[in-house]
Amino acid sequence: RPPGAGRAMGFQRGQVVSAVSNLGTAYNLVNINLAHVIMEDQYCGGDNCSHIVTAAGTACLVGAITGQLTFGYVGDCLGRSRALQLTQVLSIVGAVTSAFAVPLSPHDGSSVFAFIIVTRLLLGIGVGGVYPLAATIAAESSSSTNRGRSVAVVFSMQGVGTLLVPLLGMAVIAAVGTPETRSAHSKAMQGLSWRLLLGFGA
Repeated sequence: RPPGAGRAMGFQRGQVVSAVSNLGTAYNLVNINLAHVIMEDQYCGGDNCSHIVTAAGTACLVGAITGQLTFGYVGDCLGRSRALQLTQVLSIVGAVTSAFAVPLSPHDGSSVFAFIIVTRLLLGIGVGGVYPLAATIAAESSSSTNRGRSVAVVFSMQGVGTLLVPLLGMAVIAAVGTPETRSAHSKAMQGLSWRLLLGFGA
């Protein structure tokens, strides 16, 4: 193996991990905008529970701000790679538990959004933590001659993640249908479409 090959591979791995983390960050921040429309139709009969839906949509942003403010320090304490792994764990747990959300009250379907608020807050902390860590890892994993380009490429993946939401949304709805169509055909798991959209964030 040529001298410095191991270090070069480590640099490339750091950039790839940072890029994938940014893609997931953007996807998880945006996917709730599509998922909650489907959820409202299933649990609220349309736009009849807008207050708690707004809170559910905001929870991830609140968590993201918290993660942004804290994970730079966490990275200094634990090491940036380990801290980035922690953000990924939080993001995966938050996305998976969001996909399995159920109403907290058997008499109030809109209480599913209270479940979503908690899981999306956890997800947001992981998502927000990616920002300071990914930027630093991308910069440190690049040579001085292409550092700016590497950081730009890493953060451009956020655009890809945002674009994936409507594309996956159309594909999922076409494949499994909406709660209304699944109910009309007596299929199980009426909310399969929004569960898949949120679960893909893991």
